[in-house]
Amino acid sequence: MNPKSVFRKTEKGRDEIAKRTHRLDARRRMVLIVVDGQADAESLAAKVAHLDNALELLESLSAEGFVEPTDGPEFAEPSRPAYPRSTTPRAPAPAPVSPSSLPLEALKRSAVSQVDRLMGPGGEALALRLEAAPTREAFLAEARKVHQALVASVGARKAEDFARSLGL
Repeated sequence: MNPKSVFRKTEKGRDEIAKRTHRLDARRRMVLIVVDGQADAESLAAKVAHLDNALELLESLSAEGFVEPTDGPEFAEPSRPAYPRSTTPRAPAPAPVSPSSLPLEALKRSAVSQVDRLMGPGGEALALRLEAAPTREAFLAEARKVHQALVASVGARKAEDFARSLGL
């Protein structure tokens, strides 16, 4: 693959983003999301640099019809409208909430939401195990197991973010 090739999403790719109809794994979906019809393959790979084989993933998306090469930016997907930046000073960010102070149900919702975002339908079994935990101790034990599964499927960095958000 030419690293200077520019790719855009096909109808199949846009359908996958909108509806997850083809159930791409998290890594290929991540690469598909960054395809914008303007950046070349090398730039796209830099956006998902935590994926060791981003160019190979892009090539597989092309082979499967989720993306296609373009002849340049005139084929780009429509850009989002630019909104003027506000000059009003922002309020300070709220203090972070310690996961240990959250109720168990809130921790479960957070963990399940993260697993769904990171793994899509492939994480359903993990999410069910988290939801079924009857106590905080059982939940934390399951969350540690899910963390290990995330390391294998989406990479250490995202798995560590998951663990940190739950206070593991």
